[in-house]
Amino acid sequence: MNVEIMGEKTVWVNIGCSQIHLPKGPSGQKIRGVIGLRCLDLPALASRLSVPSPASGGSLDVVSPSGQGFSIRECWDGQDEALNFRGNMWSAGMNVLLEEDGRHGRDEGNVNLVGMDYLEMNVPKGKVGEVLGFYEEIFGCHVFKPEENVGVVAIGGVTEEGRCVQSLVFREGKEVEEYDGHHIAVYVAGGEKGFKEVFGRCKKRGVVWVNERFSDKVEDLEGALEEKQFRTREVVDGWRLEHEVRCAGHKDSRCDVDWL
Repeated sequence: MNVEIMGEKTVWVNIGCSQIHLPKGPSGQKIRGVIGLRCLDLPALASRLSVPSPASGGSLDVVSPSGQGFSIRECWDGQDEALNFRGNMWSAGMNVLLEEDGRHGRDEGNVNLVGMDYLEMNVPKGKVGEVLGFYEEIFGCHVFKPEENVGVVAIGGVTEEGRCVQSLVFREGKEVEEYDGHHIAVYVAGGEKGFKEVFGRCKKRGVVWVNERFSDKVEDLEGALEEKQFRTREVVDGWRLEHEVRCAGHKDSRCDVDWL
């Protein structure tokens, strides 16, 4: 459906308020690690995939044809709404969703995935502390180290119980694959002021970057405000991850909250 409507471009995969973009072709990009998802009914999902159901409290670990790993668990109380606060909003043609469907097209009895919980990525040995420093300094994120070789960045805020709504997890000790150019999109809180501050810190650090694949060739604050986004790629020396950094007023944003 996406390809029919948008042309030979990209397939959009909706998972709650998050979305994965898959360029059409024989192989896809993948993060150097695991994508963590949450669902309502793990045994039902295992049955749909024709794989053994994990033990209670466990995870269902699967690998896509392109080699991307996924780890799926059931939601904790309240996580459904936190990860899917507006329902499954995006579609190639919004007219395919029934207006009376309050969950915007999500079929509770089908796949039942409700959102993206985390991205876990492998980083070179000795780099976790530097990576956490980048997100704390540039984006003002809450960061912590649950283990010596593991770092966690809270994305989307922290609940009263201390749980991350969404998170980036960085793990040392595993082989780091060559970077294939994949990117993630992040939204900055604080309106225009917060967006300007993040851009200024990236500019000062020298990590504002232009990806020639896309039309938003932003190099200065004026361009960032016009596009309502900019890109950065150099996280720390020896490890890259392109970020499409957007403000809440971006044309593709479906957010009506200011804590992303």
